[in-house]
Amino acid sequence: MKIIKLLLIFFLLSPCLLAQETAPAMAEDRRHNRIYFSMFDFIYSTFSVAYERDIKRNALMISAGGILREGNNSSRNGAVGEVQYRFNLVDENAGYDRSAFFYLAPYAQFKYIDAEEKKDGYSSSYPSYVNYTYYSNANLRSYHAGAILGLS
Repeated sequence: MKIIKLLLIFFLLSPCLLAQETAPAMAEDRRHNRIYFSMFDFIYSTFSVAYERDIKRNALMISAGGILREGNNSSRNGAVGEVQYRFNLVDENAGYDRSAFFYLAPYAQFKYIDAEEKKDGYSSSYPSYVNYTYYSNANLRSYHAGAILGLS
């Protein structure tokens, strides 16, 4: 429980980490690295981390995550992966700051979930009354592709 509290504090205090190259880069060849931790996914028992690399005017973002949820009668675990290539829609020569920009990004996403559920029941059909337990398992895989319009 201490580890979960420490991780939660860490993720709340560091929504975005920046990692820069030590050698000075020229303005037209500027590259930035970003690592994101999604703290809101903890509500859904999911962990997510993303890496973004600026390439000229555009950016490549790769994200991965895990799903670990366990309740009284059910459990889910799985993995999520996504790749985006973000096209910057704002002209840098217009004097706008690169820290926030509109982008259009084609993306591909993969999600795998393994779910298990346990249900207890009671059969009251005459002449025998029976208690029973029913288990169900599901392995779900989904693939998504599309485009996103956003602000970063």
